[in-house]
Amino acid sequence: MHRAYAYLCLVNQYAKQYDPSSADTALGVPLLLEPNYTQSLKRASIKTIYGQILSDLNSSVSALPSLPSNKAAPSQAAAFALLARTYLYMGDYANALTNANKSLAIQSTLLDLNNYPSTGSMPGFALPLARNTSEVILLKACGSQYQDEPLVASAEILQLFGTKDLRYVFYTYDGPVLGDPPGRYFAYFAPLEPRNEGPTVGEMMLIKAECLARTAQGQTGLAVVNTLRKARFKVADYADLTASSDLQALTLILQERRKELFCRGFRLIDLKRLNLDPAMAKTVSHPFGAQTLTLAPGSNRYIYPIPQSVIGANPEIVQNPR
Repeated sequence: MHRAYAYLCLVNQYAKQYDPSSADTALGVPLLLEPNYTQSLKRASIKTIYGQILSDLNSSVSALPSLPSNKAAPSQAAAFALLARTYLYMGDYANALTNANKSLAIQSTLLDLNNYPSTGSMPGFALPLARNTSEVILLKACGSQYQDEPLVASAEILQLFGTKDLRYVFYTYDGPVLGDPPGRYFAYFAPLEPRNEGPTVGEMMLIKAECLARTAQGQTGLAVVNTLRKARFKVADYADLTASSDLQALTLILQERRKELFCRGFRLIDLKRLNLDPAMAKTVSHPFGAQTLTLAPGSNRYIYPIPQSVIGANPEIVQNPR
């Protein structure tokens, strides 16, 4: 299961988005399945990498307990959750929905932010650590923003949140931080704790909701998201999201996904996969000094270049186009 998780991260960082029309020829990453130093490091196709991910996850299910001994250990709930994430990235919404439901059937408890004090300069310190949190299915910790570069929230995401959303209250705080410029910065639970990029109950609810909306069940999907949102707003500040069409429901669900998963490594992959749909494609622009940098849908710059040191040591690895 850990190998599947690692390859899902790698293929989405160093390869194009999975597209059924080109996945069998588009370059993925080298696929090593044995612990030796003589295997070919030629890049396998994206389809081959995804096939291995699905194989690893499906074969792991029967060998795992339904729930883990600790949040960093594999479990059936986590395997089903990673299957749901993988199928979502593939655009296979039927299988993504099936596996999200299987994961939620084992673990479905949300962290209700209403149960914690939301006052003070950094209320996130009042929340439990990720390893002790009911909604974390698998803990995959990324480096702390104090160990790496602090993550500043964009004006766009702050506008999506508003100030009443308890995720804004608990997961952001005012800068400057350690010499960085003033702004609103991201904090995952307590600001000194590494942020979790593993699956959570909230992510599974969002996958379920998105898949329902994409299969002509937008109202049902929106109801799932509203259940999630009730744990993210004070009762006095909460109102159900409503939509008049499946497309409007999908748009609201994707906005909620962005808020729930922000600064946890999902945005790049979501942009890549949504860019395959002309109705959802987005041009990203950011100021940089006197310039404005623009990233167009489908740009090769969505794909990380392979470090030259890696290619220098392994010349059979083909570089990504820029």
